[in-house]
Amino acid sequence: MTIDASALRFADGATANLMLQSARTVPGGLIVQCSPQLRFMLDLLGGAAEPSLLISLAERQ
Repeated sequence: MTIDASALRFADGATANLMLQSARTVPGGLIVQCSPQLRFMLDLLGGAAEPSLLISLAERQ
């Protein structure tokens, strides 16, 4: 499953945690296209080390 969250400019820990938990439960994992801000929150929660989560930094528009 792919989530395009590239337009999301604010994400708190609960939002990032929801994406992380989803990656662990969705068959095949989760691809998240995100802003640098969301990437930062995902990294704080260990998203970079989660094998079922692929984080793709969206290009600036």
